[in-house]
Amino acid sequence: MAHKGKDMAETDTQKPEPANPDDLPEILKLQKLAFLSEAEALGDHSIQPLTQTLDELRAEFEKGPILVLRERGGPAILGSVRARQEGGLVYVAKLVVHPSHQNRGLGQTLLAAVEGLFGPQAKYVLHTNAKNPKNLHLYDKMGYREFKREKMTDRLNFVFLEKRLD
Repeated sequence: MAHKGKDMAETDTQKPEPANPDDLPEILKLQKLAFLSEAEALGDHSIQPLTQTLDELRAEFEKGPILVLRERGGPAILGSVRARQEGGLVYVAKLVVHPSHQNRGLGQTLLAAVEGLFGPQAKYVLHTNAKNPKNLHLYDKMGYREFKREKMTDRLNFVFLEKRLD
């Protein structure tokens, strides 16, 4: 089944590529759309992915790569992921896929592309909502392992995960 999803990702989309500054408004729009269900499940629309501004996204763009996955034959962005490296750690953030294109392997494709940018010497770190089984399943399938949990609010707990490629 996972193989079929990967095939769909490869046929429906182009390969992940670095975003350019002109992509940032569309990335922010996609991020807000993708995180809306998370906010609704939490009962909290003040989560950072929904309140982030374009200027804040531009600042993230300056700190590390943002990859996008476009629809094959078109400019539409179907997914994106951000990363920044500090020493031997690569922080992966805001892996998003358009809701109408989820469960097709696009998240796996984007995550693998980030890992390909920094190589096996790095340790990859990310976090997600502890009550999001889809995300936890994806990260587990991609080899990420939990190393801590942190309570952020009464409703939100983060699971922090890590992966070494070597």
